[in-house]
Order: sequence, then C-alpha cells, then structure tokens
Amino acid sequence: MSPLPDGAPLLRADYQLTLADFKAARKLHAAQKPWTHVWLALSILLVVASNAWSFSLSGQIPFDILYYLIPIGCLLFFVGLVRFQVNRNAAKMKMFNAASQTQLSDEGVANAYSVTRNFWGWADVVGVKSGPAHILLYASATTFVIAPRRAFESEADFERFAEFARTHWQASRPAVPPIAAL
Repeated sequence: MSPLPDGAPLLRADYQLTLADFKAARKLHAAQKPWTHVWLALSILLVVASNAWSFSLSGQIPFDILYYLIPIGCLLFFVGLVRFQVNRNAAKMKMFNAASQTQLSDEGVANAYSVTRNFWGWADVVGVKSGPAHILLYASATTFVIAPRRAFESEADFERFAEFARTHWQASRPAVPPIAAL
C-alpha cells in the first residue's frame, strides 16, 4: 500500500477514518478561522443596536428592522443548511471505515485509502496543525489529510509523527529575508 519509494525512511499511521474523526477535524480546521464567527456576530449586533437606538429616539418600532433581520435570518438558515449537507454527504463518502494509511518521509506526505492514493512533497504541503485527537496535514487551504491519535501505539509515537511533520514542513518553507533597518 506504500506509494513512497522503497527504502525511504518513514513514519506511518494505519487507521480507519470515521465520521466522528471528520467532524472533529473539521472543528480543528475551523478553529483556525474564528474571525468569520466574530464578524458575523458583530454584524448582527450592529444591526440590532442601530435599530434599538432608532427605537429609543423615536419611541416607535422601526419597521425597517425587517429589511435587516430577514437577510440575516436567511444567512443563518443557509449556514445551517450547508453544515447539514456537509455532514450528510460526508457520511456517504467511501473513505470512511476503509483501511487508510498516512506516511511521512523526508520527501513528503503519502496518503492512501481504498479509493485513492496521494503524495505531496513537503514544498506542496501548505500547513500542519495538531490538536488533542488529530493531526491535519494541509494539501491546500481547504483539503487536508486526517491522522487520528488512535492510529498510534503510544502518545510518544503521536507526538513524534506531529513533530516530524512540523519540522519538515517548516524546513521546506522559503526563508524570509529580514526587514532592513530604516
């Protein structure tokens, strides 16, 4: 099942990916971008506060609030609908409950499961994030390989896998020249 060249030194995780892994990894991925939730909450708060201010000045219920609250309600409904569809479609994916394998070597990341095999060199990996139960290896901003903690025999193996991924990914990043003193 190894898509890496023979003899390449590697760290390997063998596991079966579950829907619970996918949901936990999606939460870990979303934790990177908390500002979307903050901006949405601030927008709603601004609309409600401006209409409350209008009500306090005029003493009448401002009916133009409906022009704001209806689109916000539709947006929230749409967000909930998208989350429902993602969960429903994820449950149908062939990658769940199939034998999966993620391998790390000096050359890059190899991921294989019953449907497909992929290999990314470290220069092609755009990020590495580890959480309490998973390691995410990003092939793009929205595509990532999930390696669950239970795939490793010990906590030390999980940490070694995560550290290997982080150090090789960081080593592949181009050096940023220092800013010249003004």
